Amino acid sequence: MESGSSVFILDTYNKYQSNKDVRHIFTLFGKWYCIRETNLIWGTPEFPEKDFDDDYSTFQLYNTFDEALAAAKNMKKAEAMKF
Repeated sequence: MESGSSVFILDTYNKYQSNKDVRHIFTLFGKWYCIRETNLIWGTPEFPEKDFDDDYSTFQLYNTFDEALAAAKNMKKAEAMKF
Protein backbone atom coordinates (compact mmCIF):
# COMPACT_ATOMS: atom_id res chain seq x y z
CA MET A 1 0.00 0.00 0.00
CA GLU A 2 1.23 3.44 -0.86
CA SER A 3 1.83 6.34 1.45
CA GLY A 4 -1.32 8.45 1.78
CA SER A 5 -3.64 5.52 1.02
CA SER A 6 -6.77 5.24 3.12
CA VAL A 7 -7.02 1.96 5.06
CA PHE A 8 -9.12 0.51 7.86
CA ILE A 9 -7.82 -0.97 11.10
CA LEU A 10 -9.24 -2.48 14.27
CA ASP A 11 -8.19 -0.36 17.22
CA THR A 12 -9.07 0.25 20.86
CA TYR A 13 -11.83 2.80 21.38
CA ASN A 14 -11.74 5.66 23.85
CA LYS A 15 -14.78 7.92 23.88
CA TYR A 16 -12.66 10.78 25.23
CA GLN A 17 -10.39 10.87 22.17
CA SER A 18 -11.12 12.56 18.90
CA ASN A 19 -13.06 9.86 17.06
CA LYS A 20 -13.81 11.56 13.77
CA ASP A 21 -12.14 8.66 11.92
CA VAL A 22 -14.14 5.93 13.73
CA ARG A 23 -16.53 4.08 11.43
CA HIS A 24 -17.85 1.34 13.76
CA ILE A 25 -17.71 0.64 17.51
CA PHE A 26 -18.00 -2.79 19.14
CA THR A 27 -17.11 -4.66 22.33
CA LEU A 28 -14.95 -7.72 22.63
CA PHE A 29 -14.40 -9.52 25.94
CA GLY A 30 -15.85 -6.51 27.75
CA LYS A 31 -13.53 -3.93 26.15
CA TRP A 32 -14.39 -1.28 23.57
CA TYR A 33 -12.90 -1.46 20.07
CA CYS A 34 -13.54 0.30 16.78
CA ILE A 35 -12.91 0.21 13.09
CA ARG A 36 -10.89 3.29 12.30
CA GLU A 37 -10.22 4.77 8.87
CA THR A 38 -6.73 6.21 8.61
CA ASN A 39 -4.02 7.07 6.15
CA LEU A 40 -0.67 5.39 5.75
CA ILE A 41 2.54 7.32 6.19
CA TRP A 42 5.50 5.33 4.94
CA GLY A 43 3.44 2.16 5.25
CA THR A 44 2.44 2.82 8.87
CA PRO A 45 -1.05 3.88 10.03
CA GLU A 46 -1.25 7.56 10.95
CA PHE A 47 -2.38 8.23 14.53
CA PRO A 48 -2.27 11.93 15.36
CA GLU A 49 -3.38 11.40 18.98
CA LYS A 50 -1.55 8.18 19.86
CA ASP A 51 1.61 7.96 21.94
CA PHE A 52 4.70 8.00 19.72
CA ASP A 53 6.46 5.48 21.99
CA ASP A 54 3.97 2.78 21.01
CA ASP A 55 4.61 0.58 17.98
CA TYR A 56 1.64 0.80 15.64
CA SER A 57 3.35 -0.86 12.66
CA THR A 58 1.86 -4.26 13.60
CA PHE A 59 -1.76 -3.37 12.80
CA GLN A 60 -3.59 -5.56 10.31
CA LEU A 61 -4.54 -3.27 7.44
CA TYR A 62 -7.81 -3.71 5.56
CA ASN A 63 -8.40 -2.16 2.14
CA THR A 64 -12.15 -1.73 2.66
CA PHE A 65 -14.54 -1.14 5.52
CA ASP A 66 -16.31 -4.40 4.65
CA GLU A 67 -13.07 -6.39 5.12
CA ALA A 68 -12.49 -4.79 8.51
CA LEU A 69 -16.11 -5.38 9.53
CA ALA A 70 -15.84 -9.05 8.53
CA ALA A 71 -12.71 -9.39 10.68
CA ALA A 72 -14.50 -7.78 13.65
CA LYS A 73 -17.46 -10.13 13.18
CA ASN A 74 -15.11 -13.12 13.11
CA MET A 75 -13.57 -11.95 16.38
CA LYS A 76 -17.05 -11.58 17.91
CA LYS A 77 -17.92 -15.09 16.71
CA ALA A 78 -14.74 -16.45 18.32
CA GLU A 79 -15.64 -14.60 21.54
CA ALA A 80 -19.07 -16.24 21.57
CA MET A 81 -17.51 -19.69 21.16
CA LYS A 82 -15.35 -19.18 24.28
CA PHE A 83 -18.40 -19.06 26.54
